[in-house]
Amino acid sequence: MKLYKNERQLIKLLGNALDAAESHLEYCGYGDSWEREGAYHAKLPEQIAAAIKAYNQYQQELRKSLTIIVANVHTYQKEESDFVVYIGRGSAPGFADYHANLGNPAKISQTKSRAQCIIDFRKKMQTSLLVKKRLEKLAEKVEIVSTQYLRIVLLCWCYPEPCHGNPIKKWLSNRLNTKKG
Repeated sequence: MKLYKNERQLIKLLGNALDAAESHLEYCGYGDSWEREGAYHAKLPEQIAAAIKAYNQYQQELRKSLTIIVANVHTYQKEESDFVVYIGRGSAPGFADYHANLGNPAKISQTKSRAQCIIDFRKKMQTSLLVKKRLEKLAEKVEIVSTQYLRIVLLCWCYPEPCHGNPIKKWLSNRLNTKKG
């Protein structure tokens, strides 16, 4: 995983806050020592707030570096930096990290084209409470793991053909405000 320049700043801020807290506890109640340290300790809440702010900025930077892709179950080779989400119908492959239960119920037939199936799924994304709930659950899961992985891989059987994974990817990217891969 790529190291970010903010990590050192974050570690330093957290270290300063912890040192100040430790020093405060050592001297608390020791008369003159506590009074001498009083001015220094008055900045403890500011140091903690600065550390938390730096941490939150770091988390946002990690999320912005996250890439979301759609891949085919048959051809995809799992990498350590990938969080794999199965979005197809049926059972997830064993190497998937998460089963989103977002398989497209519309099936290609003599009367329904691939494009029409994708359009139908887009409509479901906007109208079906169940699909909306599953999308939100997926977004929550990805938010939790987004600082641990570099890519979110949405796995389906039909990719690289046009796929319902593309509107899921677009929705998830917009929801997480990430770059698109």
